[in-house]
Amino acid sequence: MRKKLSYLLHSAVFTALAVGMVGAAEPARTGGVPVPAAGRAQTANAPGTERSFTKPSEERDLAFSSPGLVVKVNVKQDEPVKAGQVLAEQDVTVEVANKATYEIEANSAVEEEYAIADVELKKVELARKEKLFTQGQKAINQLELDEAKLNVKRAEASVKIAQQKRQTAAAQAAVEQAKINLKRIVSTVDGFVQKLDTEPGEVASNQVEKPAMRIVKSDPLWIDVNFPAATAAKLKKGQPMQVQYREPLQGQNRDENKWLKAEVLSLQPVVRTGSQVQTVRLVMPNPDGVPPGLEVYVKLPDATVADAAAARDPQAGGDR
Repeated sequence: MRKKLSYLLHSAVFTALAVGMVGAAEPARTGGVPVPAAGRAQTANAPGTERSFTKPSEERDLAFSSPGLVVKVNVKQDEPVKAGQVLAEQDVTVEVANKATYEIEANSAVEEEYAIADVELKKVELARKEKLFTQGQKAINQLELDEAKLNVKRAEASVKIAQQKRQTAAAQAAVEQAKINLKRIVSTVDGFVQKLDTEPGEVASNQVEKPAMRIVKSDPLWIDVNFPAATAAKLKKGQPMQVQYREPLQGQNRDENKWLKAEVLSLQPVVRTGSQVQTVRLVMPNPDGVPPGLEVYVKLPDATVADAAAARDPQAGGDR
């Protein structure tokens, strides 16, 4: 009997110590701000409230369009980037030289000016021969006159050819510039570098399965919530919703009971056959740059909650 009582006493002591350790660790896990467990449970179990997680609104895996020698990487891991910012560059020595050659040809009017002068010369020769021919000079026959006329036409065609060559050179210079642009990785969104897998001096691959970097956009955030199909059917695109982070954020001066504004972005067109739930995507502004992936509570508008309750309980509001 004494042994049994001693065993029970020791078990109670160990249980109390374990509970105390968990309670002491709770503030550290929530950024040093203890959140009442009863308050969280009340929010999670409130009617019309679902749990979910935030996620980036865009994730872009970026790679070079063709293999090449990387000469510049202008960003670092976790660094913020802007849309249009050049993130990395490959060697473009050959393309720059080709472009310069074509630009010289495109900007040079020497050949065109020579062709124009040749037209004037041929016209002078034609005029002289026409005069001699009309005066009845036997030194000029019809064949020579026709040849002079054709020489004028050929000279005029040479002017057009020279102009066409300049236009072609300008187009080829534009092609080389396009190649230069393709040797760069440019951010298409405002966000930050989540993953960086390239460095100067390496020969970069253009394989999709091995991107050079990943850019993530976290403002706004997306939240995918699984609502019962009957509840989701009452939601519309653009409808306001409320979101609350499950725990206060470390380093953020936030009211733990504050609900943030979000709205319905889209509704998945398919209802899951087993669980009879439908995924609703919300969009929520994130000007403070709160990292994605945190757990949140999502609260439905009161009218939608009442309609869903009435649909489940015909005696409360009729079967809708």
